[in-house]
Amino acid sequence: MNIKTIVVGDIQTNCYIIEHGGECAVIDAGENAEEIIANLPAPPKYIFATHGHFDHVTAVPRLLKEYPSAKFYMHPLDRDGAGFALFVPANEISEIHEYKDGDTLTLGDIEITVISTPGHSKGSVTLKAEDCLFSGDTLFRETCGRVDFPGGNMAEMRSSLKKLAALKGDFRVYPGHGPSTSLGHERTNNIYMK
Repeated sequence: MNIKTIVVGDIQTNCYIIEHGGECAVIDAGENAEEIIANLPAPPKYIFATHGHFDHVTAVPRLLKEYPSAKFYMHPLDRDGAGFALFVPANEISEIHEYKDGDTLTLGDIEITVISTPGHSKGSVTLKAEDCLFSGDTLFRETCGRVDFPGGNMAEMRSSLKKLAALKGDFRVYPGHGPSTSLGHERTNNIYMK
């Protein structure tokens, strides 16, 4: 699996383009749609949102206009919450596909598994693909996402981080902001995972 990181928007959101077996997906298309499009190796099969905050979804309508066959996925709890509808009016997206904990989708011959990780927002998810976790604003290097926005909850965040810490083996972690890390490093060094 090939992973390309593009840092987009004023809040410096990590947008990821993942490619495998001739298929690609975009994770957290926050802003700078033209830059994202310029870096795509193929028309995207999927556009994934780890949660519904504007800095993770603002470029979605432009990408879907350019690639109408792409399927846009987000958790239903963020579809009408997390401010999503304020920044992406319903008439700008023809169809929103919903995913939930345990769902899997295929990219090439690999599976992408959805892990529900609320705390930053009610519908926050982490996406697991091979030995990688795309953690959105749940898990950052040696910290975690904010819980003071509507829908945020520290108890849910700690539960979600415990859920990630319990995954078998080590994973490379690609967060919504900041540098990548590893789950092993976070288990040892992240006070919010203890």
